[in-house]
Amino acid sequence: MERVMFTCFVVCGLLYTAQGIPLTISSKFMNGDVLFLWDGSLAQEYDIAITRDKTTSAWDRQAVIQYTVKDALLYDSISIIVRLSGDGTDNKMTYSVSKVESDVGDSVSISWTAPFFPRAGDYTIYHTGNVNRSIISVDSSGATLDETKYEYQSRPFNSTNIVFNIMNITREDAGYYNGGTKADAAWSGGGVVLIVHDKPSKPKIKGNIDIVVGNSSELTCSSNSTTAPDYYARLRPLSYTWYVNNTKLTETRETLMLRVFKDHKYSGYSCTARDKLESDRSDHVRINPLYPPDKLKILPEPQPKVTVKEGEIIGPYTCTADCNPPCNITWKYKDSTSGFFDAASTGLLDRQIVNRSIALYRCIAKYPSVMDVKESIKLDVLYLDEPLVTINGSSYSNEAVQAQERTSLHISCNVSGNPNPSIRLRRSGSTDILTETSTSEVLNHSITRLQCYDTGNYTCTGQSTGFDSKQKIFGLNVNYIPQPPKNFTAYSYAPGFINLTWLSGFNGGPEQHFLLFRKEGSDWETVKNLTDPGEGRIGHFDPGPLSEGQIYWFRLNSCNRINCSVQSIDVQITVSATEPLGQSSDNSTFILIGVLIGVVIIILVVAAVVARLFLRKKKTEKRRESVQVMVDDTTQPDVVLYAAVDKSFLEKKRNKADVVTHDENKDKRVEEKGNLIPNPNAATKGKRKKKDMKKTAPEVDDSQTEAMYGNTTTRQLNQDGLIYIDVDFGNKAETLDPSGKPKIHGDEERTEYTFVDFSKKAPPVQESPEDDEK
Repeated sequence: MERVMFTCFVVCGLLYTAQGIPLTISSKFMNGDVLFLWDGSLAQEYDIAITRDKTTSAWDRQAVIQYTVKDALLYDSISIIVRLSGDGTDNKMTYSVSKVESDVGDSVSISWTAPFFPRAGDYTIYHTGNVNRSIISVDSSGATLDETKYEYQSRPFNSTNIVFNIMNITREDAGYYNGGTKADAAWSGGGVVLIVHDKPSKPKIKGNIDIVVGNSSELTCSSNSTTAPDYYARLRPLSYTWYVNNTKLTETRETLMLRVFKDHKYSGYSCTARDKLESDRSDHVRINPLYPPDKLKILPEPQPKVTVKEGEIIGPYTCTADCNPPCNITWKYKDSTSGFFDAASTGLLDRQIVNRSIALYRCIAKYPSVMDVKESIKLDVLYLDEPLVTINGSSYSNEAVQAQERTSLHISCNVSGNPNPSIRLRRSGSTDILTETSTSEVLNHSITRLQCYDTGNYTCTGQSTGFDSKQKIFGLNVNYIPQPPKNFTAYSYAPGFINLTWLSGFNGGPEQHFLLFRKEGSDWETVKNLTDPGEGRIGHFDPGPLSEGQIYWFRLNSCNRINCSVQSIDVQITVSATEPLGQSSDNSTFILIGVLIGVVIIILVVAAVVARLFLRKKKTEKRRESVQVMVDDTTQPDVVLYAAVDKSFLEKKRNKADVVTHDENKDKRVEEKGNLIPNPNAATKGKRKKKDMKKTAPEVDDSQTEAMYGNTTTRQLNQDGLIYIDVDFGNKAETLDPSGKPKIHGDEERTEYTFVDFSKKAPPVQESPEDDEK
C-alpha cells in the first residue's frame, strides 16, 4: 500500500472588527469549486480580493455574502480578503487544497487533522463523489467500516489525526473526503480530494479521408479522459502522439494536417492520447485519395466480334478500372430492338446464355462528376427457329385447318434465322416442292379456289448450315356450310309453355350448333345456343314460361365454325291460355255428359252385336237341320272349310239339291273358275278326298288354263291352284266406258268362297250325257 503524505493546513479565520462589526468566514468544497461564506448582510457591499497561489486578483465590489472560486484543484492554496465598503479592515481566510492521486487498482492512505474529536458521540467520515455517503464511523472505543475495502489506522480511536486506507481503488472511489460530527461536515473545508487516474479512452480518428488528390486532409484524434473525478479531468487536457504505418510523427496536437497524393492510399494513420497514462492506439485510418479511371480492362480479352449460336454460353468476363473510390462497374446488354438492360451489378459478368436479341454486352464504369467509361463485347448470334404457319392471317394451331370449298386460302410460313434459312413448302408424302425461298424469312403460297382434293397434310421446312432442319406439318380440311334445320315446328303443350322441335341436317364437316332467335318488335334477339343432337336426330327446346295467348316468332339457324346456314327457318306459335273458371266448369259438365252417352252407346252396340251373333248361330243351325244328307259321323268330321263354287253348275242343279248358303253378310272372294277344290287342311281330315286334290298348288297347263280362263300371264296361282283376278281401275282410251265407271275384269265369272259343311250330304246328282261330254 502506498502512503501519500500531505500537509493539512488548518483553516484560519481571522476575525476583525470593522466599525465594531467582525466578519466570520467559513469555506465549503463543492464539486471542485471552493465556496467562501461570511455572516454579513446582503444590503451591504463588500470589496473582495482573491489570491490563487501567489496571484492576487483585483478588488471586486459586490453586495453578496458568499464567493465561489472555480476550479480549485488547479491551485495549492486559495486566499480571500473581504472588506466592508468604506472600511479598510481586512477579513481574511486561506483555503489549502489537499489532493491525493492514485491509479486504478492501487491502494492509498488518506489523512487530515480534525479540529477536535468529540467526547461523546461519533466522528463520521464522508465520501462525496457521484453521491454523498458516510463510510466510517469512529468513537473512542473503535471504528465501524461501511465496506471491507476501508481500513481505519488512527490510534487511539479518539485521536484528531484521522488516517484510513482505501484498497483496490476504482474510479468510483474518486472524490472529496472529510469528517465531522454533523452531516454538513461532508462539504466543509479541510478535507482531501482523491484523484484516480486511468488510461484515456481508445481514440477514434475523425475527419474527411476521402480527399481528391492534391487537396489537404485534416485528421483529428478524438479521445476522452477517464480520470476521476470529472471536475479534475476536465482541467487536464490530453496530449497526443501520431503514427503513420507504425512510424511516430512529430505532431503532438490533436489535429494532423497533410497534403494528399495518390500513394496515400497505401498509408495507415493512427494515434494515442495521454493524461498521466497513455491510451491504447486507435484503429488505422487510410487516406482515400480520389481520382477517376483512365480506361477499362476486360479479361479474358474478347475478339472484336464474338460469333455464337443461340442458346450457347459465353463468359465469364471480368471488367476492372483503376479509380478511387472504386468505380461503380456494371454490365448491360443491348437488346436489338429495345435498348440497354442490366446484366450484372458488379464487374463480374457471369456465364451468359445467349439469345438472338442480344447485340452486345457493355461494361460501364461510373465515377462522380466524370463521364462514364465504357467497353463493349459485340455478338453475332446464329439461330434457326421452328416454322410458324399462318393460314389466312391466323396462326396455325395443332388442329387441322377447316376451310370452305371454292374459297381462297393463303399459307404463310415464317422461319426466322441468322443467316437467312432456306424455306420449302410441299405436300406431305410428296417430293414435289410447291414453293421455296432462301432470301427471306417468310414464304407465301396461295390457293385461289379450294377443292376437295386440296384436303391433306402440308409440310413447311427450314434449313440453315450448322443446324438441324426444322419443319412444321399442318392439316387442311375443305368443308361446307351446314344444312338448314328441317321440320322446325312449335306447339303449345300447356298454358304459357311451348316446345320447339326440328330435325338436324348435315353439319358440313365441322361440329355444328344451332342459334335460336326470337322476334322482338322488328329485331331478332338471340335466345339460346343449342347443341347439335346429331344428323338425322330430332332436337327440341323449351324456352320457358311465355305470355299466354300471345303470338311469338322464332328463328333457327344451323352454324359451324365455317359459317351459318344460308336459309333461316322461321316459325309462328300462339301460346295457349288458361280458360276462365266458369267456362271450364261448363265444358267439364258437357264432357262428362258426352262420356256417359258414349258409354251407353257402346253398351248398346256390344249388346246388339252379341244378339246378332246369337241369332246368326241359331239360323245356321236351322239351315243345317233342313239339309237331308246322310253323313257318316266317323268319316266326315264336323269341319267348316272354304271351297270354290261353280255357279254355272249350281244353276243347272239348283232344283235337285239343297245347297248350304252363306250368311247375308258373308264376305265374297273372287277367283278364276275351276273345279271344286277343298281347303288342303280340311281335305287331309276327310275320307272323301278326291284323287286330284294335293297340298301344294297343282301343276296347271298354261295352254289349258288360257283356253279355259283366258290370258293368265299376269295372274298368279296360290297353293290351292286358285287364280286371283287382276283389277284395273284405269280408263284406257281403247276400252273407255262412256259411263266413266271402272270395270273389274273377270267379275262375270268370278269364283266365290263359301262355307262347306261336310257333316251334311247333298242328294246324289244325276249326271246327264251333256255333262259327260264336258
